This record gives sequence, C-alpha cells and structure tokens, in this order.
Amino acid sequence: MDIDDVNDRLRVSNAVLAGSSFRDVNLSNASFDQANLSAARVACANLSNARIEDANLSNLAVENANLSNARFARATLSGAAVSDCLAAGMRFDDVNLAGARFRDVNLSNASIENANLAGMRIDGVLVSDLFAAYAGRPAAPEDETTESAE
Repeated sequence: MDIDDVNDRLRVSNAVLAGSSFRDVNLSNASFDQANLSAARVACANLSNARIEDANLSNLAVENANLSNARFARATLSGAAVSDCLAAGMRFDDVNLAGARFRDVNLSNASIENANLAGMRIDGVLVSDLFAAYAGRPAAPEDETTESAE
C-alpha cells in the first residue's frame, strides 16, 4: 500500500480500505489507483477532481458529497449507492455500475454511450419499455422556427 501527499494531492495506490469511513474530509484532486474501497462510506466529503482507476468500489455508499469533475475508470461500482451529491462533470469510463443506485441526482445533459441497459429502471420504469414506447411514436414535426428562418 502506498499513500503519498504529492503537491497537495493525496495519492493512494494498492491499498485495502474496504469498509472505511470518510466523513467531512477534503479529498479534492486525490488519486485512488488499484484501491479496494468496497463497502466504504463517504459523507460530507469533497472528492472534486478526484481520479479513481482500477478500483473496487462495490457497495460503496456516498452521500452529500462533491464529486464534481471526478473521473472513474475501469472501476467496479456494483451495488453502489450515491445520494444528494454534486456531480457536475463527473465521468465514468469502462465502469461496472451493475446494481448501482442513484437517488436525488441531477442528470441534465448527461450522456450514456455504448452501455448495457438491461434491467435499468428510471423511477420504476424499465428503460427498455421507454425505448419501445418511443420507437412506436410518430415522428416529431419539424421545428417551425427552423422552417420560417429559411
């Protein structure tokens, strides 16, 4: 396990922190590489601009935290619960979110690409049902403001 404070940036690598609790801490710009944080609890913490790579975050519970611009890559977040968090600009790349739960989140302008959405629900409705209903709708009329501008 390596824990370093380099240029005011906490770097944690190859650490087993399973079941740990982080409350009222500033971990902005922190880096967690190949860390096991399964079943950890994070509350009232600042993780803005944090980098989490190749980490096990299964069953992680995060609430009332700042996750702005945090980056998760090649991480397992299955069974994770995230609630009442600021997550503007947060990014997930090659991440396992199977069974994850997001509550009280703002997903405006969020983008989901190349994802397995099997069994995913939004407010109790299967996303596959939403797609099926959308596919059966007639095409939306062209925007009249676009036509009149021509």
